Amino acid sequence: MEDRCKTVQENLAVWQEEELPLEIRQQCDEHIAQCSRCRHAAEVQREVSKALRRLRQLHSGITPPPSLWRNVSKELKRRESHKQRMVQWQAAFASILAACLIIGGVWAKLNHSSAFPAEQTLQNYRQWYNSQSEPVYESRDPAAAAKWLSDHLHASVLPIDLSLSQAKLNGADVVQVGGVKMGRLLYLSGTAHLAIYVSPAHTEFRSLNKVTADGNKMRETSDKNHFTLFAWAANGDGYAVVSNAYNECETAAVDAERQTNLP
Repeated sequence: MEDRCKTVQENLAVWQEEELPLEIRQQCDEHIAQCSRCRHAAEVQREVSKALRRLRQLHSGITPPPSLWRNVSKELKRRESHKQRMVQWQAAFASILAACLIIGGVWAKLNHSSAFPAEQTLQNYRQWYNSQSEPVYESRDPAAAAKWLSDHLHASVLPIDLSLSQAKLNGADVVQVGGVKMGRLLYLSGTAHLAIYVSPAHTEFRSLNKVTADGNKMRETSDKNHFTLFAWAANGDGYAVVSNAYNECETAAVDAERQTNLP
């Protein structure tokens, strides 16, 4: 509390009763008009004075003890001190909260994973294979499907035409796989069902086996249901071809990898 505020609040009782010298009272009036804290204290003091006057009227024969004003002043000071402590705690809490938000943001940034969720992708394919539901966006045009995915993923998705691999496009979906938003292109090649998953910015395949397919370095894995996944990174995005047929999956992966890694 400023020295001026302290002086004013210590003299509020006599200021309320107009017992201060005129010059000092004018200075108190000017300060109270400008200081919200002292103005609040003055309003409290005014209410106390009114209550005491009513008490005197009801019990005119009773004289308040000299210690009354001292006790009232102590109570006002106690409340003001409590209010200041609350303000200090609120400020400290706000600072701690801001620091936590900053640290949390840095932590999230440092711990952001660019790993491609391969196992969850196999699981997603298995679920689709069991249901064989139609894609949300039905199209046999690779360029149209790529544009649709680009709009929904807010990323640049290249057209992938697997006609050389004897696979026909059925359409595209946007799916959540392991907490990652991906594009999914569905193809049919004879009895083989192919799905190409496109995951912007997820380009790490640490848990997958390194393989070379027709001269192309890729990553590969499979599950107990004999579904196979071939994966690679191109232009900052992660790609994976999944199928129920190993040979068709490998052929489609080589074809798609060359199209996404064009010079």
